[in-house]
Amino acid sequence: MAQQVTSTKTNRYAGLMTLASNAWVTKPRPARILSFGCSRGDEMTTIATYFPDAEIVGCDIDLDIAQARTDLPGAVFFSTPEAIAENGPYDIIFGLSVLCLHPSDIAVPDVFSFGDFEKLVQSLHDNLNDQGLLCLYNLSYLFRDLPFADEYKVVQGERVTENGFVPKWTADGRKISEEYKIWPFRWQYALQPDLISPTDFTDSVYCKTDSAVAQIDVKLPLNNSSRWVECGMITSKAAVIPTAMRRMFKG
Repeated sequence: MAQQVTSTKTNRYAGLMTLASNAWVTKPRPARILSFGCSRGDEMTTIATYFPDAEIVGCDIDLDIAQARTDLPGAVFFSTPEAIAENGPYDIIFGLSVLCLHPSDIAVPDVFSFGDFEKLVQSLHDNLNDQGLLCLYNLSYLFRDLPFADEYKVVQGERVTENGFVPKWTADGRKISEEYKIWPFRWQYALQPDLISPTDFTDSVYCKTDSAVAQIDVKLPLNNSSRWVECGMITSKAAVIPTAMRRMFKG
């Protein structure tokens, strides 16, 4: 598994989890959920607040802390493709800040190749039920480059949300975005706009099969500029950021 970004499960994931819970609310049964890369288990407890009736399990390559806890909503197991399959299938899978490498000066393909990325996501895809949700945050590569990406429909929300801050790479190893930090927000500048689109920085909840979930409201229009800046969303820097920021923090 890729080196995990050190991160607490904070409000950074609130929009993603709200979107996923809204997408699942019409289903006739409680969800069975996998927290992929559950770390200490905090993500599992956060998921439980959004899905109080769900069955939640977690997996990771380091279980010392999580297995010692008694307050988690479900069991945790060592993360391998075989164990993921044995404990599946799942209705919803969260993979948050684990399918990536960081910091930004790492040549990601030299350490964590697209092939490695594909194998990890493949194990999630293979064990996700039809009409299930794959919720991914902070990917080093583009979801749309995966060979099974066309089996998914993006679940969209009323507010434009961001899908992570780590630099993104193409499947053949070209870096296509760069991270710039301006406190208190993270900004990204797309280096190769012919290879990347604004939605590559916003889409994070994917529904298996194209007929599974109707679009939830609509996204804020994005200006398809040759330079994009991300501050909770990708927009053209000059025209849309003030409106987008108000939209991001309302409510």
